[in-house]
Amino acid sequence: MIFEEQTYTMQVGKAYLLVEAYAAQGLEILERNLGRLVAFWTVDVGGDIDQIIQVWAFSSHEDRADCRKKLLADPAWINFAKEYGGLITRREMRVLVGAEFSPIK
Repeated sequence: MIFEEQTYTMQVGKAYLLVEAYAAQGLEILERNLGRLVAFWTVDVGGDIDQIIQVWAFSSHEDRADCRKKLLADPAWINFAKEYGGLITRREMRVLVGAEFSPIK
């Protein structure tokens, strides 16, 4: 199992707009294409409070690549990204693998 962590830094004070858009339509598109959402967080105190962090689980690197390809070809995602992508000022992605003793792996 691998995990993809995505951190979006949003325009100042605009994180709530993307959270609302995900709740209304984005999450359904993502789950249809990517599969299992492990976590979706906003920053409350400390650090950059204009960030959104999400973590997705995949069975393998190949599964992740296939899911990403499927997402990028989905017209609903293309439209969603065009509408809300401008709110994001920086995007970081990491693929994480749990240590043998990790409770999540």
